[in-house]
Amino acid sequence: MLVGFMPSNKIDNMIKEIVFNGDHLVIQGHKKDLYSIPYRELNETKSNDKYKKYSNWVVHLSRKTWMNKESLYKLAIKIKELCPNDYINWIDTFVIIEESNYTDTIVNHENIWDDNSETVFPRDINKMNQQLKLESDLTGDKGTTKSLKDGVTEKLKSIRLID
Repeated sequence: MLVGFMPSNKIDNMIKEIVFNGDHLVIQGHKKDLYSIPYRELNETKSNDKYKKYSNWVVHLSRKTWMNKESLYKLAIKIKELCPNDYINWIDTFVIIEESNYTDTIVNHENIWDDNSETVFPRDINKMNQQLKLESDLTGDKGTTKSLKDGVTEKLKSIRLID
């Protein structure tokens, strides 16, 4: 199951539309433009040890408080429409986002808080991330990472972002 960034009641009215104005892809809010990406930069990618050629912009914008996951998929579709010959690895792009959401969901909704503290702190987010990595390493891309990748692939095919 794919998880969201924020409760929908907080994001319903933040993003109105994603439009191309000839020079920039503009993410419009109801009251103002929220972000603008120059056309020449739409297909920028980044890579690291785990992920290759993921969309710099989609991952960057996933961290914005006003951005929601559904709008990220719409943004990816717009980028693909404007740059049909892109080299973006859309699966890795959205696996990054889904892994981040998975971790956020665990931190926010599971019982991982230190009950002995006067203030509330996560017990150890690094340990949780290490556990996710260990699970992935032990299963050879199975378990949580495999489930997220399968879910992302299914979603990207359903919106025709990949074949």
